[in-house]
Amino acid sequence: MDNLILIKTVLFLLWVISIFAVFMSIVGMIIMAFIPEEKPKKKKPPFYTLDQIEQMYKDKNTTEDKLAIIIHSFVEYHPLPPKENEQTSKQGKHMLEMIFTLSGHSHMSDELRGEMFRELKSQNPEYKDEFKNAG
Repeated sequence: MDNLILIKTVLFLLWVISIFAVFMSIVGMIIMAFIPEEKPKKKKPPFYTLDQIEQMYKDKNTTEDKLAIIIHSFVEYHPLPPKENEQTSKQGKHMLEMIFTLSGHSHMSDELRGEMFRELKSQNPEYKDEFKNAG
């Protein structure tokens, strides 16, 4: 008789523990549903001057990873100057020449080239005609 009471007590305690675990799981899921998910912050690329960028892409030994950093720095910190009466300024022409020279680098992959022109189009919508056949 004592063994039966002991078994019933243990089973009852296991049942209480399992109900408590299910309840806590549900409460945890509800709490997590209301906590906003933090998006990873996009790390800003290092700043390079236009002269530094030009020197790096002219170097034939520049790796694809370094080219990606150069591209992100260029897009982030060097927007193309606005057009004047639908005409590209002298500075704008120089920057476009840099962009197209960079796109022809021997270590430039098609994926990286496409990404570069997508970013340039989104940052410089005024120049979309210049970039429409590129990438």
